[in-house]
Amino acid sequence: MEKDCENEVYVANGEIRVLIIARILSCFVIFGLLLGVIPMPVSIILVSLMWFVNFSVGGSIIFERNCLVCLHVDKPQKMITIFSEMLLSAFIWGYFAYWLNFWLLLVLSLLAILTVAWTNLDHNMKYVDLYGRGINVAVELANGRFINLALVPMFIIFGSVFGVSLKLTYIIIVAVMLHYIHNRILVKATRP
Repeated sequence: MEKDCENEVYVANGEIRVLIIARILSCFVIFGLLLGVIPMPVSIILVSLMWFVNFSVGGSIIFERNCLVCLHVDKPQKMITIFSEMLLSAFIWGYFAYWLNFWLLLVLSLLAILTVAWTNLDHNMKYVDLYGRGINVAVELANGRFINLALVPMFIIFGSVFGVSLKLTYIIIVAVMLHYIHNRILVKATRP
């Protein structure tokens, strides 16, 4: 088991390094798109593609797998991984806020929170079931993902020129959704 854990950590560390590099490169690409070199429809497709690749295909799933398999991860690696995800998220939401109106951003952000967070929970719970441990770690990781997915778009959107009433509506809806999903996580994670 210990050797399997070492192999998992070795593979995951390599994947995490590649993931961080891909995120940083994506931020540079998005910054270039914001300069207006590429037409808006094409650039939105490119940004959405980078979002899909970074969050759905890879994302922090490999980092979380490392945490759940060995229940340990180096703090510097943890901080860099989380920071790179927040940086990419900020660039992506900043780009969308530049082009889209409030209601499109609202729908898009809620879909992102629901889809990615719920998929993340299912993935983590598979490792909990497989190894029979790590429930608290899975809950902590899922809660961290909620915070990242919710707070980053909130800060980006609130920094734009939307009215106070729309901002309050947005934060109330997101808070209710997060409270509901958080309760669902606790029920599922602590099931017998």
